[in-house]
Amino acid sequence: MACGVQTGAGAVINVLRVRPGATVAVTGAGGVGLGAVMAARLAGAGLVVAVDPVAARRALALELGADLALDPSADDLAGRLAALGGLDHAIDTSGRPEVIAPCFESLRPKGGLSLIGGPATPAFSFDAYKFFDGRYVCGLSMGEAVPQEFVRTLIAHWRAGRFPVERIVSAFPRDEIGKAVDAMRHHRVVKPVLIP
Repeated sequence: MACGVQTGAGAVINVLRVRPGATVAVTGAGGVGLGAVMAARLAGAGLVVAVDPVAARRALALELGADLALDPSADDLAGRLAALGGLDHAIDTSGRPEVIAPCFESLRPKGGLSLIGGPATPAFSFDAYKFFDGRYVCGLSMGEAVPQEFVRTLIAHWRAGRFPVERIVSAFPRDEIGKAVDAMRHHRVVKPVLIP
């Protein structure tokens, strides 16, 4: 809870402050991205879009609250996002310019893009004129949360059945760290956890 999940959920709740009915896109359906998907659903978002090249992760995103799951390598991402009529918020956990740019372009006036993923490149390019209608880009750290308080809140939501984080966690004995890393690299698990 206190790392990836908190970061994704915090982007939704603490940074972008997603409101009921909002349209939210999340790029990357790993632990951080799926934390954001679950939090967007918890916040009452009207439409949640998950973007990931791995079919199993797109399927899991749909089970965890996404309404639509897109493959950035097969779908016309810019066109599909534009067809939604504009995003209120976008959360990138991928660091990939080819998905960040369409998300920014698809923002409505005053819409926000939160960059979380480690960048694949040291610089991103945005159409500067788009900032004049109030669109913004922000970074964040650990969901801008106080872990001692925010994790407790997420656990309360989990206990109430509103934040099914157990669906993304796979436990491995500590001496099977190699298997855990391999499973993560090959997308067989989302969030491996080592048990001492």
